[in-house]
Amino acid sequence: PESLYAEVARLHEGLGEPAAALQAYEIVAARQPDDFASQAKVVSLQAATGNGDQALTAATDVVRRFRASPESLALLRDTYRKLGRERDLPADLRKLHAERPNDREIVFALADVLESSGQTEDAEKLLRAELVKLGSAAGSAGRRGVGRRRSTRQATAWRPPAGR
Repeated sequence: PESLYAEVARLHEGLGEPAAALQAYEIVAARQPDDFASQAKVVSLQAATGNGDQALTAATDVVRRFRASPESLALLRDTYRKLGRERDLPADLRKLHAERPNDREIVFALADVLESSGQTEDAEKLLRAELVKLGSAAGSAGRRGVGRRRSTRQATAWRPPAGR
């Protein structure tokens, strides 16, 4: 049935009926939540039909659902661009970053958006903070690893054969 709804949606798009196409794609997207293409179509058609706030909410949900994949972040950027709301993107990416502070894709997307919007200093601060965070995580992992290596060496140290 999803393929039938998708075909109906494509036909409506071809006829220049984006609202009807959106209804059909919403059914497909609801039944196939892990299909990026159908989720992206819903976002695109929401923007095309004048439902900008819904499109932005849906695009942000796609970023969350698809774990900030490059495709989902591109969809988010494109949606803001289509709606002429590019100035709002940094603030919304900051919110996503606050929700998912360990998601590097979001960090890099935010840094890129900040730099492209003339906020180079903020982008550099963000990336420096990320490097510090990574460095401290690597340092503690390295210290744990050194301790393990030392104990492993002690356990496997050469011993003279028994009886000598």
